[in-house]
Amino acid sequence: MNKTIFKQLKKDKGNWLNETEVRQGWIKIIGDALNIPFQMERQRVDASYNRVIIEFKDKGLFNGSISSSAFKNAVFDRLKKYIPTRAKLESLDNEDYIE
Repeated sequence: MNKTIFKQLKKDKGNWLNETEVRQGWIKIIGDALNIPFQMERQRVDASYNRVIIEFKDKGLFNGSISSSAFKNAVFDRLKKYIPTRAKLESLDNEDYIE
């Protein structure tokens, strides 16, 4: 199944022009394949499911590198703010979330 998901993401990514389309494409493909009802755009979080929080960035900004400024922004700026906020709302520990 993972190969099927990857092939579909790779095939469709050429049609995505901005962050919104990247987010919609990923969520549709992964959600449909795994039958997961993602929550979208809640409390500034791009997408989430249970305690998994996903932050999307525009196409090509990561350049396959965890040292890119966009990747660092997603992890160290956005997620590090979203997780404590969500944890507090749900009366959970920050460590209960998956980034």
